[in-house]
Amino acid sequence: MSEPKDYFKAHVQPWVSKFEKKHKGDISVLVSSDHHARWLDKFIWSVFLDTAKRMQPDVIVLNGDVLDCHDIGRFTKDPTAPRDLQGEVNFVRKGILRPLRAACPDTQIDWIEGHHEWRLIK
Repeated sequence: MSEPKDYFKAHVQPWVSKFEKKHKGDISVLVSSDHHARWLDKFIWSVFLDTAKRMQPDVIVLNGDVLDCHDIGRFTKDPTAPRDLQGEVNFVRKGILRPLRAACPDTQIDWIEGHHEWRLIK
């Protein structure tokens, strides 16, 4: 198993600053966190999307735990819970990232890795 620093160098660092927009003066930033993929609160998410669409901020920060990665956590798991890590990743792409991009097509979106995403690296 590779070290986390090797993962970072190979898979995260090449993307750093690739999509940053240069801003002059004040900028507007909208922050959201703890989505936890399929455990996303649909009402709260709809309010956030509506706010993002109306606001059209310069930057949106997804401040960690967009994914949950329940299937690969080290804690005891509910034996009746579905095991589908790829389904969770697909949900984030289709249910979170795609609608957010559609609502704010010109906004810089930054996803900060949370401790739940860290499970993928470990």
